[in-house]
Amino acid sequence: MKHNEHLAGQSAVVVSGKALVARVNGRFYTPEFLGERLADLLIREVPTFARKKVRIIDPFCGDGRLIVAFLCLAASSPKFEAANFFVYLWDNDSTAVLLARERVEACAKKLMLHLKIQAESRDTFLREGGEEYDLLLTNPPWEALKPDRRELGQLTPEERATYVAALRSYDEQLARLLPESQPVKKFSGWGTNLSRCGLEFSIRLLSPSGWCGIILPSSLFSDQVSARFRRWLLNAAALRRLLTYPAEARLFEGVDQTCAAVIFERTPTAEFTPLISRFDAKRALICENRLELSRPELEQLGYAIPLDLAAEEIGLLLRLAHLPRVNDLCGKESHALWLGREWDETGYQKFTASEGTVPFVKGRTVLRYAVLSSFKEFVSDPTRQIPVSVAQTRLAWRDVSRRTQVRRMIATLVPPGCVTGNSLHVAYFKDGDTDKLHALLAIFNSLTFEFQLRSKLGTGHVSLGSVREVRVPGFDNPSMVTTLSSLTRRVLKCEAAAEAAVEAAVARAYGLTREDLSMQLRFFERLPKEFSAEILRFFDDEDRTH
Repeated sequence: MKHNEHLAGQSAVVVSGKALVARVNGRFYTPEFLGERLADLLIREVPTFARKKVRIIDPFCGDGRLIVAFLCLAASSPKFEAANFFVYLWDNDSTAVLLARERVEACAKKLMLHLKIQAESRDTFLREGGEEYDLLLTNPPWEALKPDRRELGQLTPEERATYVAALRSYDEQLARLLPESQPVKKFSGWGTNLSRCGLEFSIRLLSPSGWCGIILPSSLFSDQVSARFRRWLLNAAALRRLLTYPAEARLFEGVDQTCAAVIFERTPTAEFTPLISRFDAKRALICENRLELSRPELEQLGYAIPLDLAAEEIGLLLRLAHLPRVNDLCGKESHALWLGREWDETGYQKFTASEGTVPFVKGRTVLRYAVLSSFKEFVSDPTRQIPVSVAQTRLAWRDVSRRTQVRRMIATLVPPGCVTGNSLHVAYFKDGDTDKLHALLAIFNSLTFEFQLRSKLGTGHVSLGSVREVRVPGFDNPSMVTTLSSLTRRVLKCEAAAEAAVEAAVARAYGLTREDLSMQLRFFERLPKEFSAEILRFFDDEDRTH
């Protein structure tokens, strides 16, 4: 992966070669084992090439290691015994291109391969049209295209203005050349991600029935902002293989992110039957499953591919798809749900003190079902406007970044009169209905809610948009609201076994069977076994009651 190549080029123009931080100038090349695995996957998947001329390209070639890995394996594969390779190497780093050419030439000489090489140094993303290729192996840059405060802080005001304008111009060019890669929504005008751009560009380079092997962040297959892109992608090409590695595997030094090695075939197909392989932090295979989904099912999932879920677990997601989403509870009506954040807490020390009348609540204060009764920070700036939401009892939650944690979402209630920072999201019913709010707290803190939420999370951040898309039981059922709110109040009072009871009640509100609940509990591997058994006992007791 050439890390943020375009920014390196832009910064050189903007600030006359002045070095910025490593985010701009750094390079993260594909680990050798991953490059070899990707090449092996591609060779296993492609059909035998009967024709002699095979055009193969890496449009973000770096030092050429992916092409070299492929040629080393292809030399002994009967699928390519009659092939003459025409190799194309592109990168905007001229030094890297020269090195890539030398490495490929040395590899060809060692293996006695007949091939021709064309190597070019220019910005790959700005190429328009051209030839089509049979095979493509690459690892595009993964960077989000936006100014970074750390970089801007090293520039003069004039340099900052020029730099931001150059990025904006570049972003506009990418939007024109690669329209499908644009995010569902941009924030402050930014949101283009070069991994999406790199994948769209790569798919468009392929000839009909061409094949692509590519390294990507796993988040692309499930995050909310890529939903529209995935719809285009999975109709333009067939996903054949996907290997996913957790952030803890640390495949790239200094990059704490999930990673995927992926194979596509450039052919529109009604079938969606990729083979998904999951690996652990030690890069050992955990499981391998064939995922079979119809187009209507993909549509129900928002074209997201829940990489952490087995086929039967995805089946449970689909069975919940008839329920309303959290966002369906929101609206302009007086009884509707309001979701959002209250204050930006950047530099909060400047507007808080150890004493005052308006408590200030940050994310670290919030624990599951913990009653907030004492505060250490208070608003000290009387000029800051207090949000109207502060008058309400609110549900507040923070997120947990690690996917390995039992819970990614931690929620409780905050009392009226205190204001929250933006490390917390808050929710309340505009009519002040605390019964519904307590029921909602039970649902938000439940394993059934968490199970769904995890299928929508591509990164360590739990976005409000992801929460809005989770399915919830209908709040037009007074009995459900009464049951859940009563149990939630018992949990808030720390009554023994009340949390297990509310988990079982939420599962029933969702319409889960005992088999569904058992499967869901197995999904949460770090959940204490005693707690899981207690939930099932409450669920079974309710069965016997009925």
